[in-house]
Amino acid sequence: MKPAPTWADAFVSMVNAAVGDYLHGRGNGLHIPMAFYQHNRPLPLTTAALAQACPNATAKVCVLVHGLGCTEGIWHFGKRGGCDPQLSYGSMLQADGGYTPLYVRYNTGLSLEANGQHLDSLLQGLLELYPLPIKELLLIGHSMGGLVLRHGCGRGVQRGAAWAELVRRVFYLGSPHDG
Repeated sequence: MKPAPTWADAFVSMVNAAVGDYLHGRGNGLHIPMAFYQHNRPLPLTTAALAQACPNATAKVCVLVHGLGCTEGIWHFGKRGGCDPQLSYGSMLQADGGYTPLYVRYNTGLSLEANGQHLDSLLQGLLELYPLPIKELLLIGHSMGGLVLRHGCGRGVQRGAAWAELVRRVFYLGSPHDG
């Protein structure tokens, strides 16, 4: 099956932003469960899938989390400004800093607490299933994504999660921490 076109992904993400809690509560197929995504498709959280998706995996992982009503596509430059369509903030961090980028997509219509809990679980699964031992996690969140990171980190620290001890830096890009 081919990945959904980006306009469809954008539409579903906007619907989730508006009524995502309702979609989740009803088990509606438009609900976006939190997951890592690659090429507009969920990346199964298995060692084999991660190894295939990240053939040049490193022990330094960068997790990028989008904002309200968006998808992981915000991290890609696309064809803007004559850029290589494969160029992204993640690929630049990989080339310049040796980080393996992973992109999160999630239902922005759920509460920050719920999304923080999902992120905590997702990062715990990543730590357990990544094809090699992770030595450093770099977290980058845009807007609401930064708030989700904050809640996820708080939950991870509170429960003593091993992944939380690997976080060296968190970057918040336009995150409204004060409301």
